Amino acid sequence: MLRLILIAGLTLLLSGCANKIPFKKAVLVSVEAVDPESVRDTFEASLPQSFKLISSTVFKYKMHSFAAIGVTGIDTLKKEFSLACINPMGVKLFELEGDKQTVNCRFTMEEFAKKGDFAKIVAHDIRSIYFDQIPDKKAEVVKKNKKIIFFQPVNGGTMEYLFGGTGNLLIEKRFIKKGRKIWSVFFFEYITKKGKLHPAGIILKHYIYQYKLVIRLKEVL
Repeated sequence: MLRLILIAGLTLLLSGCANKIPFKKAVLVSVEAVDPESVRDTFEASLPQSFKLISSTVFKYKMHSFAAIGVTGIDTLKKEFSLACINPMGVKLFELEGDKQTVNCRFTMEEFAKKGDFAKIVAHDIRSIYFDQIPDKKAEVVKKNKKIIFFQPVNGGTMEYLFGGTGNLLIEKRFIKKGRKIWSVFFFEYITKKGKLHPAGIILKHYIYQYKLVIRLKEVL
């Protein structure tokens, strides 16, 4: 049954707009009177610690793109994840699991296995999107262009967390190193499921490798 749900969801995605999935941007308002620490703490309390999702994904690289749909499991406390994806025909593409440092590829199609360390790349993107969504309490913070921005040193660079819009939620998380933007994750259209917030739309852009992931939430399991 789950397999049929995944295929049906991906069929709807492809019959719609596979090249571009529009998400509504947050409407920015003044944050002059907003307390950054309160924004951070409120957002942290609104996030689920462990969850499982069905999401559709469009991968874009230059003139190439492909679509997939999969089940993602995340545990933000243990820093563990799992992901299994199928293609539009219902054929299994890959299945992997991992944590903050490691990844175990349980299955991958030969085409993906030929493209370098595929599992490592996917694992990095999962961590970028779902892990460490809350800046440290000691992070530097400024208010700029109707956004509250936290700056946190990470891995020889700086992680920037941008909060804004209704409720002052996380709208972008980006990694900067040596003055160069490496990657960004944009979060759109938050919805409440089981009492916790989930972004209905996510876009990851990797500026060095020039690819983009467009992710649409289908269901919270």
